[in-house]
Amino acid sequence: MITLYRGDAEKIRKFEFARTKKNCLFGQGIYLTDNETVADSYRQKGVNNRSYSYASLHGRYVTLFQGSCKNREDAYQKAFPKFLQDFYRDDFQSAARGIKHTQFETLAKETFKSLIAEGRIQAKYTAYSHMSRKEHKERTKSGQNVYHMEVNYTRESENVVGFITKFQFEESEVKSSIIRIERPIMDHFFWEIAWEHRLNFDIQHDETKEILSSMNFYRYGDPRKQLMHTKKNFQLLINHYPQYGFKGLEYVGGKRVGGFGYHRAFVMWDEQWVNTHKVQRYR
Repeated sequence: MITLYRGDAEKIRKFEFARTKKNCLFGQGIYLTDNETVADSYRQKGVNNRSYSYASLHGRYVTLFQGSCKNREDAYQKAFPKFLQDFYRDDFQSAARGIKHTQFETLAKETFKSLIAEGRIQAKYTAYSHMSRKEHKERTKSGQNVYHMEVNYTRESENVVGFITKFQFEESEVKSSIIRIERPIMDHFFWEIAWEHRLNFDIQHDETKEILSSMNFYRYGDPRKQLMHTKKNFQLLINHYPQYGFKGLEYVGGKRVGGFGYHRAFVMWDEQWVNTHKVQRYR
């Protein structure tokens, strides 16, 4: 049995391949590691870069609203939808657990008001840099919105701690369905697939590329056949190998991003396989 981990800023109930990014280290996929400390570092990294800019580790803030409004009350009303959608479900989920959907927004509004009273949600006026005094007068007379305001939410650091997800796989299953990308690939079935689809992989050692043009190189057990670290190779693998039962790649973690030593790292393509082997999620 092999135990793997993944760290995230969000609570992910179901991992989805389609929602992963294409420009990751070894292409698109669900990244896992056998080192819990490494997973925890990614959890913290995800928290600190959670799609928003935070002031500091203990004084995180985010702009809920920025734009035209009549007054502070109007600014708060315009800021509430973002608070409800992006933060309330995560920061105060324990308070909301078990209540009916119709009661959810009411409870969120009460929390929103209490945060305003505590000073953790604040609206402030900001100047229109592009508006002349004359234009400001004309807009005031016509009753148009003339104020530009910003609403910021300062969050407590303990509210955003992220999660670690634990997985367990049979070692034999991993061995038979995962491609070890950073070593010569001696699996003849792998190269049979490449030959069948005429896949033009980037391969280490220039002389092998010359051989490819003159003979069926893929059918030989040449130990030099190691794929190069290119986006083209990763995309070819994703496009052609899952249909033959391959579920992802294994590589040596810690070589490019150090700090915790080398570890076994994986990028999985088969989301169902990953979700089936999830055993625990914790903070």
